[in-house]
Formats: sequence, C-alpha cells, structure tokens
Amino acid sequence: MISYETLKSFCADEDLRPQLMYACRRSDGWWATNGQKVIYAPMEECQQGDARFFCDEMPKDVGKYPNVEAVVNVKGFTPKFTITVQAINDALAQIPLTDEMKEVEREMEFIDCPECGGDGEIEISEIIYFRNHRLNAEATCECPVCHGYGKIPDKEDYNPKYDDYDPDSPEYSTKVKTGKKIPNVSGTILHINKSGYIKAAFALALLRVAREQGVDEIECSGSNYLDCILFRMHGVIVGILPVYNVDNELKYIDIKV
Repeated sequence: MISYETLKSFCADEDLRPQLMYACRRSDGWWATNGQKVIYAPMEECQQGDARFFCDEMPKDVGKYPNVEAVVNVKGFTPKFTITVQAINDALAQIPLTDEMKEVEREMEFIDCPECGGDGEIEISEIIYFRNHRLNAEATCECPVCHGYGKIPDKEDYNPKYDDYDPDSPEYSTKVKTGKKIPNVSGTILHINKSGYIKAAFALALLRVAREQGVDEIECSGSNYLDCILFRMHGVIVGILPVYNVDNELKYIDIKV
C-alpha cells in the first residue's frame, strides 16, 4: 500500500509551480508530480488508515492542476516487458562514488579596496573640447572595483563584474566535503532495454514504490523517446520523463531485462 509520504515525495519542492507542491485527489485516486516524475495511486492501493488520503490539502488559489491523465494513460497502459527490482538494484550498485558535500554557513572577510583606498569613490578627469577651447573636466564617481563599499572580498579570484556581495551582510552559504564517499546519483543515467534513459535518482523513487507495493517485478510500457516511460505495480503507475540529451560527462549504466 502506498503511504502518503511516498505520494508527497513525487511533488515539487519549489514554489515556481505552486500547484505541483501538492498531491491532487481525483474521483478514482491520487496524483502527484513535479513535472519530471508522476505517480497515480488508485484509492484501493492507498493506506486506508491514513486520514490524509480522504481530504484535499491543495489550496484553491494555487492554480489549476495539470492534465496528468493526458500524459499517463491509466486504462490504456500496455506492458511491453518487465524489470526486476534486483536488476535495478544491480544497476544502482555500479554507480561510481563521489565526495559527499554539505552546506555550511561562512562569514566573508574583506580588505580595503586597492583602487579607491577604502573611500568607495574615485576621481576621474577627462580632456574635452568646447567651442575650440581645451578643458579639463573632473568628477567624482563610484568606484567600479568595490561598487562604492570601499571594501572587497579577501580572495585572489575576486572579479568585480561577477562577484555579488554586501559587507553589511557577510554571511554566505557554501558547500564543503564531509570526507565521506556516496554514490554519484545525480551524475548517472540508467538505460532501460533500448526504451529510454532515466535519471538514477528517479530509479530510487521507483524502488520506493515497489517496496511499498511488495513486488519483485515491475511492468514497463517502454517509450518512443517522446512520452513518459510508464511503470506499473499492482495498479499503481509511475511515469518518468526520459533523458533526451546525451552528456559524455555522465555515467551510463544498463538495466538488464
């Protein structure tokens, strides 16, 4: 049985499309999508003891929910082959390791601007000609190096054109290595029986559904590289948008069928 937490894991986690941050209940079941992966769970496959499956949490002012039924043809699902859970796990086990990163808060250090000496302004002069007279024009303007702050970040690669900072708010977030190695899921693509490529992270979502449905095999519709690749597990259908662009920097692994 599908848990409400699994259903919500298919929702978007950003508010650019606020309606996708919620699961949507239709007459015969629940839908959830983030625009790249989608799940349909009929009511009989949802955990009946969870009251959240019997109410609609979506606010009325977030906009109309997308027509997911047009993408996932529930009644017209036709399996072309099956994939075992073991085959997916075997493919995921081949994912190369990468450094685990964590986000930490840092405080930027500053030094006096070498261009303006910390004043934030510079004097400029220019020779101009007016009515056959040669004039020396002078003006004070904002320092282009420190943007008027009088200070710049204390780092060798500082570039005034691209670096955005504020000395009054020196805190910033950055990522540092934890010292651990983890599977490079974001840099790995899985190939499914000549039917398409999917992100390895979406395979983890597929396994989560398979685990809750208690299945060892997953029916797959295949893909013509234009539609979602559909997977069915006891009435629950998961659609995954295939990857179209080939990137040589990514690791490609075949799922054996």
